[in-house]
Parts: sequence; C-alpha cells; structure tokens
Amino acid sequence: MEKTDILLEGSTATWTMPPTTSELGGTYTGRFVFKCYLDPLSQLQAGRQFREYLGAYAGMATESEYNLAYALAQLSQRIVTAPPFWTSTVQDGGLAGNIGDGSIVLMVLDAAVRAQDLFKEKIAKEREQLLDQSIKVGEQIMKERQKGE
Repeated sequence: MEKTDILLEGSTATWTMPPTTSELGGTYTGRFVFKCYLDPLSQLQAGRQFREYLGAYAGMATESEYNLAYALAQLSQRIVTAPPFWTSTVQDGGLAGNIGDGSIVLMVLDAAVRAQDLFKEKIAKEREQLLDQSIKVGEQIMKERQKGE
C-alpha cells in the first residue's frame, strides 16, 4: 500500500494537517478525524446545508462561494473530531470551520475526499483478495474431488 498522510481506522480516517500558513496570517495545524463515507441521511443533510448556504439566488453565486458552500456542508457531515482552530468558530457564528482563509477550508475538504477514496480502494482490494481466496479454495476442492473419483 502506498504511503499517505491519512490513516484509515475502520470506517474513519485520521489526518494531521501539517503546519500551514494562512494567506491572511497565522498558521493552522491539527488532527482531524473524518468519516470515510456518508450514509444517505448525512448526504441529504449535506445537500440541504449546501443549498441553505447558497440561499435563494444560488445561481448568482460566484465559483468561490459555490465551492466554499459545498466544502462547509460536506465537512459538517464528514468531520468526527477537529482541532481547536476549526471547532472554536462554532461559538462565534454557529458554524465549525468558519475561518477567514477559504483555501484552508478547501485543504481540509481535499483530505476528507482523499480519505473516502482511500477507503474505497481498501474495500475494493479486500473484496478482490476475498474473491481470489474463494477461487483458490474452490479449485482446491475440485482437485480433491477429482482425485477421489
């Protein structure tokens, strides 16, 4: 398996954000734990939040606004635990991750999506290994039956 900065643990993934200097000053770092996938209700909730963030005139949103709304809605459902810089914004505006630098938000979303991709790859490899093992066992049983006839 290739080396990555994301550690899978069951259906969650841990990512430690390297110290990253913001465009607006300050440095962000910390440990995030993400869900590796969203269940149907979480997907619906993220979609509702996304539409709510964009508001009634969503078609007039800039690409940047669209991307930030999507990122914050997805992360609200994907993040299990987050460092203080992320969670401290809840007390100010009721929204975790409401930080001044949108590129940091998008960086966190990128890690969450990479975690999901790694999880899917892991599941696919495990499925393939199980299938290969089942085929080998089946072939062995067939050989033993043929010897017995």
